[in-house]
Amino acid sequence: MKHSIRTGKKVLAVFLATVLVALTASMAAVAESVDVLVRFVNDYATESINPGTDLTVYKPGTVLEYHSVQNGAEVDYEGNVPTRRKDADFGKYNFAGWVTRDDEGNETPVALPFTATQDTTLYATFTGEEITCEIDFRSDGVYVDADGKLQPDLIRVPVLDESGEPKRDPLDDSIIYTTKVNDATLVKISVPYGGSVTPPANDPERPEQEHYTFTFKGWDYDCDHIYKSGSINAEYNIQGKTFTFEFCDYDGTSLGKRQVVYGEAVTDVPEVAEREFSTNESNYSFHDQWNVKQDGLQTDSGEVINLERVMFNTVSPDENGVIKVYAQYWQQLKEYFFSLRIIDDDGEPAEGVGVQVTGSENQLLTTFTDKDLGHNGGVGTTDEDGWVNLSVPYQEKYTISAYDPYYNLAVQKEFSLYDLENNAQITLQLSAPYDLNNGQQYCNDVCHSFIGGLWITGLNLFYRLFKVKYVCCYDMYATHGDRLVYASNSSGTTIDRS
Repeated sequence: MKHSIRTGKKVLAVFLATVLVALTASMAAVAESVDVLVRFVNDYATESINPGTDLTVYKPGTVLEYHSVQNGAEVDYEGNVPTRRKDADFGKYNFAGWVTRDDEGNETPVALPFTATQDTTLYATFTGEEITCEIDFRSDGVYVDADGKLQPDLIRVPVLDESGEPKRDPLDDSIIYTTKVNDATLVKISVPYGGSVTPPANDPERPEQEHYTFTFKGWDYDCDHIYKSGSINAEYNIQGKTFTFEFCDYDGTSLGKRQVVYGEAVTDVPEVAEREFSTNESNYSFHDQWNVKQDGLQTDSGEVINLERVMFNTVSPDENGVIKVYAQYWQQLKEYFFSLRIIDDDGEPAEGVGVQVTGSENQLLTTFTDKDLGHNGGVGTTDEDGWVNLSVPYQEKYTISAYDPYYNLAVQKEFSLYDLENNAQITLQLSAPYDLNNGQQYCNDVCHSFIGGLWITGLNLFYRLFKVKYVCCYDMYATHGDRLVYASNSSGTTIDRS
């Protein structure tokens, strides 16, 4: 009986061992067929103290590559070399290979390619490299030394004579200067990346300009944290200079002084009396503008000052430190209105007579017209009552010329401003005779007579021969004394209408 039990146990043990071996082999076969995951990670942030000087495409924990492979397969990294930004510790980082990390953060280097038998995350590692930055200080591009003094590339130095004394100009005894290259040493300061640099002991001074002064505001880079090579530049507050304006009326009458700041507005401008005034030539009115020249009656000279932002270029303070500005009056040319009546030699109204007014230099004086007012400027034609309304600008003298309906100068007369102003009414009489009715009858008689026809025909042939405009026959004409002066409604135009 005992023997049978021992035999049974042996058989069971053999069976269990056989099953275990088979199960182990089966599990191994299953394990070999399951994929494993491999990740390559750059676990460093891209934020940098000076991001403008660095390049990278990575963010914290960026997965650079991701592999799903069969258990036991070889895996390699095929992407770009991982990068790490500069930081306060090092100015440069070099890639140092891939590692795995356990739960305690311990790192184990991994040589690629490697056999992947389980899910694995590999992390990029880096070694820092020291970098030295080269720094100098500048003001508007000019080197600033340790004492805060400007050291331009070129400097003015006095010219020395043989004894070592400055030479002087024989005309005004002023020292004669020359320009030379500045031999001051321009020092570059070496600073470890992330370190600090001591700025100049004194603030630099920027030379004032014609209209501005400058006060030092600070340096444009943090001297306690240097992360790049280059120049640290001075920054300034810009302030417009204060000037004294004396506001004057157009005639020089002082209206008061004010302190104004260049580039800023003036809020307490003196008042100018609201008024308009006239000269013989123009009307003038004040339009809240000021001119640096005392001819504020002219809008096209001097320099008008904009008091909402005081700027000027062509003026500087006088010996008393004062800038005078004058009320700017706008000019509008003055017109003189008058009425003109033309009568014939019998005293009857002369209708359709052309009138023109010329000035002292014989220039035609034309101004605006207003049909509603019957206003014709300096050129017009008389109405049925012989009247025409005219206006002219200021002149020393005027010449009024009247022409009959056929453009013959009938009368011409000179007038002064005194004759025309205050809506004067002037009458001019034409020379005699200008009898259109008789002229019409005479025209008919001539044009329809045998002798008249031959005369006109011969005249036409003459005009054609010499290629001038001709008249074939008259329907209406006018005479001046015994002379034929004009013909109308002809097939051509007469050559003499003077």
